[in-house]
Formats: sequence, C-alpha cells, structure tokens
Amino acid sequence: MKDLNNDIELITRVLTGEASVEEKECLLSWIEESKSNKKLFFEMKDIWDVSQASLDDRFNSTQSWERFRNQIELNEEEEQEENRNHILISFLRIAAIVIVSVGLSWLVFNLMPPKAQLSARNEVITPKGSKTQIVLPDGTKVWLNAESKLTYYSDYNGEKRDVLLSGEGFFEVVKNPNKPFIVKTGKIDIKAFGTAFNVKSYPSDGFVETTLINGVVTIERVSTKKTLAILKPNQKSIFYKDDIRPNLTNILKLNKQKISKDSIIEVNALENILLAQTNTELQTAWKEQKLYFTSETFDEIAIKLERWYGVTIHLQSDDLMNERFTGKFTHNEPLVQVLEAIKITTPITYTIKLNDIYINLKK
Repeated sequence: MKDLNNDIELITRVLTGEASVEEKECLLSWIEESKSNKKLFFEMKDIWDVSQASLDDRFNSTQSWERFRNQIELNEEEEQEENRNHILISFLRIAAIVIVSVGLSWLVFNLMPPKAQLSARNEVITPKGSKTQIVLPDGTKVWLNAESKLTYYSDYNGEKRDVLLSGEGFFEVVKNPNKPFIVKTGKIDIKAFGTAFNVKSYPSDGFVETTLINGVVTIERVSTKKTLAILKPNQKSIFYKDDIRPNLTNILKLNKQKISKDSIIEVNALENILLAQTNTELQTAWKEQKLYFTSETFDEIAIKLERWYGVTIHLQSDDLMNERFTGKFTHNEPLVQVLEAIKITTPITYTIKLNDIYINLKK
C-alpha cells in the first residue's frame, strides 16, 4: 500500500469489521513490512477508538467512517505526506478525551418549569486503552481509568455535588462540610466531604469496590437510604450487586486468596457487603500508570489487559481458569512484555493478530 488514502481506507475497513479475509491478510503483510507501518496502524486504531467513544447508538457505521476520514483528511491538508506519523500523534493528543454535553431539546426545555431548566448533562468518556484527568467546577480532581464514564449536570456545586460513575475513578475531593460529594453507582452511593478514594464500578462486574486513601466515606444503599459502611483510611468495601448468601462460601474463598484472613473486618451477608483492610497502592496503581495483578484468574487478567491496552483477548482453553498470576509492571511496559512475563510462571502460549490476542495453555 503506497498511497496514504488507500492505507487509511483499508485500515478503517479492518477496524470497522468490514474487511474481507484477503484485505486482512494484505494489512497484516503491510504491518510486518516495517516498524513505521505498525506504529501508524496502532495510532490510527487509537484515534478510531476515541472517535467511536463520542458517538451514541443513533449513529451508523457509515457516519462513523466519514467522521473518522474527515479527521484524518484535515490533518493531511496541513502537513506533507512524509510527516503522517507526526500528524496522527498530534491528533491523538487532542482526541485523548471526549467530553459530550447533552442538553434538552427545545420542546422539553419549554415544557419544563423554570426551576427544572438546569439539566444540561456533561459526560467525560475514556475508551479502552486510555486514561484521563479532569477538574470539576468545585476544584475536585477526578482520574478516570479506561472504558469509564463520568456524568455530572450543569447545576453541579449548586445545591449538591453529585456525579454518576460507570467504570473506575479516583477522586480527590475539595472539602465542603455543608455539601457532601456523592458518587452514584446505581444501587449504592458513596458519600464524602473532603477526602481521597477510589471507586471501581464497571457494569460487567458483579460488585462495586470502594477504597479509601484518606478522610472518611460512607456507603449508602439507594433503595433504603441505609448506611452500610463507614470506611476509614486503608480500608475497602466490596458491595455485591446480587444476593451473596447462596454463594457466600465461594465468595469468601475467592477473596481470601487475595486478602489475608486477618484483613477481612466484616462480612454482612444481609446487605451484600464485605469490609477489609487493604493495601491502597494495589487498588490505585492504575492512576500512576502501574499495572498490578494479585493472584488473579485469567478471565480477570484478560479483562484488565483489554482495558489497559485496548485489545481483545481470546482465552482458548477452559483450563486457563485454573491458573492464577501475580505480578507488577511499573514502567508502562508494552503488551508483549507483559505476556512474556506471564509465560515465565504460567505455561501459556499466545498469538497476536492485529487487535486480537489468542492465549492458550502450552501442551
């Protein structure tokens, strides 16, 4: 592929899933030709991921392609073709975060009473393979992990300081004793007045995990307004979204593989919540670009790697579920280095095909 336009069109067909088998093979061969080709592909993939994160279900793939193509073409007009990698890197820095402000339609706005006309919604979205930091109107700092979304409304810091979290976020809350800061996750609210804490609440997870660094936070059930826990520094709570009583023995067994027995403070099966003393560094390492695994199963490892590197992991053996891995990666290592490190202690093989990683047990 010698022409930049043809390069972009073929890469995009692969990213959108519209490429034929022959086109995929052609792209693989092109990527293997040089390091610059491989670098260009993954930079364009990152741009595509960010472009997709800003769209909702009302947009179709044709519109997505046109949006992506227009962004690339704008860059082409400003620079010569030989600088294409620098162009894409520059654009990627601009596109690292997508902030979407959603207001009400004219009809709804005019039908609502004056006091209700404060409902513009702000969404901060980080796609897979990306992280970001923002500052809220009151000065509270928020770090968002990959595949996360933070929502807050235009009246934030008026009568209240509420945010909605889907995914994982670290919060450094500006102190205001008269106005609590509340993170809403669905079934529970996490309430703080001025503190630092981490909340992990991915929709695909069966739990919400809250880790306190300093200060005090309370965990409150939304349906009953009942306080389930008051956390102190170096403590964490794990609230299970479903009734844990039928599986309590198994849940405790799995948690004790990650937490020493004397670290568990309390298990409240009636309220589906577990409290434990914890090493906060392990819970917040992602914020410092550190990737930690603590006696994690391969399905947990796969999910974490997918979010961290923006790839798709395929586990090709059920026996992998019996394997666990513990390790620390503190220098933002490439995915291949992480996989090679896992191979040292775990008998696995892996194959990389573009954005897909296939992992199997060594036979």
